[in-house]
Amino acid sequence: MAQVEYYLFENPWLAVIGLVVLFAVLRVLGRSTGNKKLVLASNLPVLLAGAVALAAHFVETDAEKLDAWTGAVLTASAEPDVGAMDRYIAPDAVVKNRKGEVIARWSQLRGAVDRGVISGHSYSIRGITRAKDAGVMTTAVALRTRVNGSDQAHPTGWDWVWQRGDDGQWRITEFHWRSYRGEDPGRIFDGIPYLNASPL
Repeated sequence: MAQVEYYLFENPWLAVIGLVVLFAVLRVLGRSTGNKKLVLASNLPVLLAGAVALAAHFVETDAEKLDAWTGAVLTASAEPDVGAMDRYIAPDAVVKNRKGEVIARWSQLRGAVDRGVISGHSYSIRGITRAKDAGVMTTAVALRTRVNGSDQAHPTGWDWVWQRGDDGQWRITEFHWRSYRGEDPGRIFDGIPYLNASPL
């Protein structure tokens, strides 16, 4: 189901191209053989290609929602608006290092964010992957975070693990800290730097 959603709504162009090619083949065969039914049938792939393109435009997929919500979390962290962040972060969410060890919890970092430690972010989403479990997705996020009191931007790399709850809402349950200035953070820091001023 996830692959169907991806190829129909997130990246429909392979399906559209395939349908257009099918149209061309049917049209050429129909005209070359004088088969009017085949010529008429060749219109169906064109209609289907149009329907796929329209569906991709109007249907918002889970991946597209997570893309937008990732931006919403980062914007809220800089305002700061932890209430808005709580809509997308599970209360028991944790921060893990590359070894999979828990090095901080959202409950610890929430207060720091609420005090306005973060002054802003620039970010890019490097990819969104879906686990075999359809209720789990991961966004790979590259950040450049500015902390209040410093003009220096801190470049970090993260994997944010989202899980869909029983209420149907997607929330972040794990933040996997992958890099700091391109290096393994575990080789530079003991746990989270500025626990009271985290670059989350």
